[in-house]
Amino acid sequence: MALFSIAQPCAVAVLPTSAAICNGSSVQLIASSSNASTNFTWAPSSSVTPSTGDTVSAHPITTTTYTVSLNGCQPATVVVTVYPNPTANAGNATSVCPGFGVALNGSASGGQNPYIYSWAPSATLSNANIASPTASPLSNTTYTLTVHDNHGCIGTSTVAVTMNAVPTAAFTSSPNNQCSNIPVVFTNTSTGTGLTYQWNFGDPTSSTNTSSSTNPSHTFSSAIGNGTQTFNVTLITTNSNGCSDTSISQIVVNQIPMATLGGTGAVTYNGLNFFKACTTNTATFTFTN
Repeated sequence: MALFSIAQPCAVAVLPTSAAICNGSSVQLIASSSNASTNFTWAPSSSVTPSTGDTVSAHPITTTTYTVSLNGCQPATVVVTVYPNPTANAGNATSVCPGFGVALNGSASGGQNPYIYSWAPSATLSNANIASPTASPLSNTTYTLTVHDNHGCIGTSTVAVTMNAVPTAAFTSSPNNQCSNIPVVFTNTSTGTGLTYQWNFGDPTSSTNTSSSTNPSHTFSSAIGNGTQTFNVTLITTNSNGCSDTSISQIVVNQIPMATLGGTGAVTYNGLNFFKACTTNTATFTFTN
């Protein structure tokens, strides 16, 4: 009796059986068979490294079907799906005054919704995980926006935030400790570029309590009495970038006495003060201020 041996068919297998990657990424593909040979060939070969062997790295730029072959064996195929990366946009470069915040206008497009936003550095942001946080940097800072889409694919973008220069508000005044009916002249010594000024003389009953002049003068006419009175004068200096600085100085003036006459025998007629005494003897009038 003759005995016959039936050879088992040789087939190629590949793992993983399918794969998905983000554009610019790669995936490892491993081929195997019952044949001891590892001389597998891969096609298309332009996007696998190396192009032969049992283990390769596939890095297609579009969704691709690979065929892996081995002489004498049934070939196998594997589909590598390529997802497009989202496009991150961190917005336009901007600037901010020290101590203030500015909105970063981040956004994303492409890829697959929903998006996850992440900003760095995060320490000076109101919220590092939203599209448009408020940045309050302490110095010139470049922020990086990273966007992850629903497939885990990534897009990045950067934006620079520059610190604006701050003016220095300062002034002097003359004369000092004068009577309140004498104007005080203010000399502006502020420094900066494109400056504008807001003065408040701390004299709210005056009709000229504020001024936008560079070097104004003010008469503290509301200071009435027999002593001194102190006024807090405030200068706010703003430069062309919108940044401001404030200077406050105290001005002391001597009050003007109220010249109102009254006393024994005082009467008023038609709004005027008169003094009278009905007597056949000498009369004494007493005046008070």
